[in-house]
Amino acid sequence: MIKKVNDINLVPTDLQELLLPEKGEMVPIGRNVFEMFPFPVEQYLKLLSFLSKYFNAYNDTFAEDKNIKQNQFFGALANSLLEHNILSEFFSLFPDIEEDSKEITFEQLQYLLGIIYKLNFFSKKKPIQNLQTKAAMERMQDMMGLSFMNQVKS
Repeated sequence: MIKKVNDINLVPTDLQELLLPEKGEMVPIGRNVFEMFPFPVEQYLKLLSFLSKYFNAYNDTFAEDKNIKQNQFFGALANSLLEHNILSEFFSLFPDIEEDSKEITFEQLQYLLGIIYKLNFFSKKKPIQNLQTKAAMERMQDMMGLSFMNQVKS
């Protein structure tokens, strides 16, 4: 059974820190500015899937010719990313910006990637103070094969 708490003041401070923030990070895309928040789990897992495809394309490009020069490598990688629609797949993670993503500049893309990393991968140690709860979370993640998330988040 689970019951929603209506009075936020009853919730311990360390648990309040886990709530989604009221304000997100501002991200310019094309000619507009969007507010980005940490990803919910489903979108986070889609992001991990996308990263896997990106790194596969990266490794495949390198594996084709181990003696490839740096400037040739990046050209071959760019062609591979375009041929496999990897950039389009990346922007499909954000349906609200699909139209604006066609005008994104390289600098805006770099900034967007930095904000995604900051909001979803770069965080302080778990704020939960209760050691029993913390240990239970870690054991459950181990049991489900999700212990890699502890390594990324720490």
